[in-house]
Amino acid sequence: MFKNISLRIQMTILTTLILVIVSVILTVTSVYNVNQTLVAPMYSALTTAPSFIESGQYLDSTNPYMYEIDQSIEFMMPVESIVSLSYAEEVIAAGTSSFRLSAFGSMILIIIVAAGFIYYVLGKFLNPVKQLSDEIELINEKRLSQRLIGFNTSGELQELSHSFNMMLDRLDRAFESQKRFSSDAAHELKTPLTVLKTKLDVLEMDANVEIDDYQNFVEVAKKQTERMINLVDHLFILSAQQDYELSDEVYLDYVFIDILEDLKTAIESKNLTVEYEPCDITMTSNQIMLTHAFSNLIQNAIKYNHDKGSIAIRTSVEEQSLIVEVIDTGIGIPKEQSEHIFNAFYCVDPSRSRKFGGAGLGLAITKDVIERHQGTIEYLPNPDGGSIFKVILPI
Repeated sequence: MFKNISLRIQMTILTTLILVIVSVILTVTSVYNVNQTLVAPMYSALTTAPSFIESGQYLDSTNPYMYEIDQSIEFMMPVESIVSLSYAEEVIAAGTSSFRLSAFGSMILIIIVAAGFIYYVLGKFLNPVKQLSDEIELINEKRLSQRLIGFNTSGELQELSHSFNMMLDRLDRAFESQKRFSSDAAHELKTPLTVLKTKLDVLEMDANVEIDDYQNFVEVAKKQTERMINLVDHLFILSAQQDYELSDEVYLDYVFIDILEDLKTAIESKNLTVEYEPCDITMTSNQIMLTHAFSNLIQNAIKYNHDKGSIAIRTSVEEQSLIVEVIDTGIGIPKEQSEHIFNAFYCVDPSRSRKFGGAGLGLAITKDVIERHQGTIEYLPNPDGGSIFKVILPI
């Protein structure tokens, strides 16, 4: 009923209804009180007067101007002015009716004037809301940098405009992050495709293609295809992990043992020493995503380690929190770049990432998984050279 009516009119109608109810109650009460305290006693006095009082007679032979009623009220008037009882009753009834009409008429007039005044005042009062609405209408996906300004009001409207500006800040950052993500993803996919196209163009222009050239192209195509598959897998994980349940009972030793078994070939190819002591810890989480997060850390420890280096996976429990440290003796990360390594598509050294087939998504995925488990992850430099990734999870 009120969906298409403005807030100003709705509030005016509601306030006027309340005013009508209160005014009717007050007017009816006033009329009733007048009847009970004034009109009724007058009727009673007239009906109890002596029967010999008639027009043209004296009330008292000694004093033609005085007659006592109930020994308290005195009327001073000539006898000639006294009229019949029926006429007096008609006068009282007419006066009572006139009073009622005047009371209810005044009530209606006051309600109409008050409704107009309420409508006017509400217009002034709701003007900042209208201004706020007009400014919000100007904001769209292309103008997220615009903010609500010029509100000098205090209280709820000021808080609302401040909260709305904060929401715009978050949306602006989210849109910018999404744009960068899309741009970086397109760039990462374009690079291997460009390499493949270049190789195909070379083969096409070479009139004397030898078997070695084809073999070289196959190796390049295989490498770039694997790189694109890896990138698409990471992108799929990022898009698919918007919502998942943390309801698995995960035995942490099994997680690390399975990861190390899967990466056994890569570990042996670099003659790495791996240190891991069973921790006998069980926690509630999402086993698939948690395994993927820790696998990313261990893969990085292998990928960016020196030949015959070492990897240590250490676990401990402190104050109902699980602490996992993945320590390697690899090439490490410069201090000035360490704060950016958890951003999607960020590469400490692009050439190094291309060499190892990385796209800068592994740590971004790991950070997101850990935070969804209400945990934290941080990078620390290894005093002996290399990197330390410290994960803290509630258990």
